[in-house]
Formats: sequence, C-alpha cells, structure tokens
Amino acid sequence: MAVDVSDLPNDNAAQPVRRRTSRLTVLGILALCAAPVIASYLAYYFFPPEGRAIYGSLVEPQIEVSDLGGTPAPMPAGQEVAPDAGSVPQESIFARLRGRWALVVVAPGACPGDCAQRLYSIRQVRLAQGRDAERLERVWLVTDGQQPAAELLAQHSGMQVWFTAQDQLRQRFPANATADGFARIYLVDPHGQLMMQFPIGADPGRIRKDLARLLKISRIG
Repeated sequence: MAVDVSDLPNDNAAQPVRRRTSRLTVLGILALCAAPVIASYLAYYFFPPEGRAIYGSLVEPQIEVSDLGGTPAPMPAGQEVAPDAGSVPQESIFARLRGRWALVVVAPGACPGDCAQRLYSIRQVRLAQGRDAERLERVWLVTDGQQPAAELLAQHSGMQVWFTAQDQLRQRFPANATADGFARIYLVDPHGQLMMQFPIGADPGRIRKDLARLLKISRIG
C-alpha cells in the first residue's frame, strides 16, 4: 500500500527552529549566571556604600609621567648645595621605582607651607601599609633646584628626592592657586601613570584606607 508522505513532519525544516531555541536557552542561562556579577560590579563602582567611598579624586584621563626627567638630589648628611642641573644627566624619575606605586609631593626645596606635613603624611601612610609597604615608594619632586635642608631629609630616609623643571611639572601634575602651586599629594601607578590626587590638607588616615583597598585588589606593583 502506498504511503502519502506529504503530510509527515519535515525534520529538516524543524532543525533551524530547534537550533534557535537552543541558542536562546543557552543565552538565557548565561544571562542568569552573569547577572549577580554585573550587579555587584555596578554596585561597587557606581553605588558604593558610604564606608567604601573613595577619598582621593581620580585623574581622568590618566597622565603619563613615566618619561618625566630629573636629576637626583644629593643625599649625604650635611650636603647643602644642589649640583648644577646642567652638569648632571637627566634620568627618568619613575623608571627607578621598579614598577611600584608612588606617593608624590611636589614642592620647592625650602618646603614652605604644609610641605613638611605632606612629607610626614606620605611617610606614615606607607608605614601603615604593613606587608604592602614595600610596594609603595615616596617621591619628592623639587620644583626650584634648591637643595632641601639636611635635617629635613634625615627625617625621611628612603624617600627619593629629584630636581625637576617646574614647566615640566605643570604639564603633568594638576596645580592649584596656592603659594607653591602643587599643594596636594599625588599617586602614580606602577606603569608610570598619574592616576589620583588627594585634597589639600588631606587626612592621612583616609589616604591610608584608599591605598589599602587599592593594594589589596591590585595585582601590579
């Protein structure tokens, strides 16, 4: 007996429909799995709770400072006279940091205003990082070529001090209308990018918290 197959289901025609249904099912499962991750990302970066608010302000876009040149200040005890800037070859300042984070103070050699307080703050902030302190350097960029007082330098052993042209600094570091123009503490990342600045008269305790969180989540430096 002959069988009329014209009314039987066409399996070939049904295959595209099944494939589309399978893809939609897979995409739906992936969306459900990714939703908590996306939600937590949005909550952390766009709706942080009060206790986790960032104290420093991000520099956007980040500013490249890895090629900033300068001459290292002489550090022997009792050294009072800075070398002639033209007699010492310029070096890349942040290349010496060996891929570490850097807290930076920019100020004249006489260290006027709250300069001494900023130097003290970055010293204490670094010490407070415990095991992560070795990932953090301190840098004083001297704007006028004047040798800082030996007594002041003696209080900040291990800090890097560099003479740098003020016009170069103004091109890289956000300045403000104060006596020395740079009355902030800055943060440079291990890639040589100026990424954050802290308020004038910044609270060292709040800087410490920002850095502790940053060093905890960062895999660089």
